[in-house]
Amino acid sequence: MGEGFGSFRVSKSFHPFKVCLSIEKDIYAHRTLELRSFFRQFKKKKVPKEYYEYLQGRRSKVDLFRKYSSKAKKATLEAWHAELGITSDQEVDDRIKEALDFNENWVLIGGPPVRPIPS
Repeated sequence: MGEGFGSFRVSKSFHPFKVCLSIEKDIYAHRTLELRSFFRQFKKKKVPKEYYEYLQGRRSKVDLFRKYSSKAKKATLEAWHAELGITSDQEVDDRIKEALDFNENWVLIGGPPVRPIPS
């Protein structure tokens, strides 16, 4: 859902929604959110070739994130691997407040966790 909100545009240059924090309990979904956040740290058509090399399996994530450490740090802060109800409410509140950075206008979006279909 965050990806849809984050890519919404009112005009060519105005994106009213910016993802500030994603909280995800599933490790694979979290990895996807972190990688998508990393991708969004770059301007359109300025994504480095190393990102695509990682997707092709020709470069490690460690190497990619080391090379673009400031962008990786932002992505890691945005995509948080945690489980609501297990992680302390105080820690969740603190991370949300930090991500909002005192902004008064914000939107909370979310959905139920996806459960695997039994075989």
